[in-house]
Amino acid sequence: MSARIPRFTSKPMLVWHRWVSRCPLLDSLLTEAEAEAILSKKLEPPQPQESGDCWYMREGGKDLPDVEIMLSVLPVYLRSEREFDDFVAEQVKSLNKAMKEAGGMEFTAQRVGEVGAPAYFVDPGLYVLQGGRVLVIAADRPKAVSIAAKALPRFK
Repeated sequence: MSARIPRFTSKPMLVWHRWVSRCPLLDSLLTEAEAEAILSKKLEPPQPQESGDCWYMREGGKDLPDVEIMLSVLPVYLRSEREFDDFVAEQVKSLNKAMKEAGGMEFTAQRVGEVGAPAYFVDPGLYVLQGGRVLVIAADRPKAVSIAAKALPRFK
């Protein structure tokens, strides 16, 4: 059974994981050498994950605590920048509700204009809308913006 992505719905649509896995291989969006240049340190080769994420771990790294950069494509299809804005606002609201219950800090969404596509930074990730899909780059803001400059032209 193949996943079909309806393009004309009134709300953002969650789509099947199979569609996410058919997205461009995330390790092709940013080479190891590009990641090392942005971070100014040696890394392990990019590690595609079963979930569809791609991890860039520090040299000798083996697991999540060693991840320096994480690339993900969220399983949503958004038809407009307004839907993206609403989606990010809802994500922040949900995060803040969970953090309030846990006694943690509050998150804010900061518009990022220097990416060349609709984008928000919600620490620790840059959310970028392109072609109806949302690419998330987990890194600090300056590094995430540099990564986006390399990755977005390849994110088709």
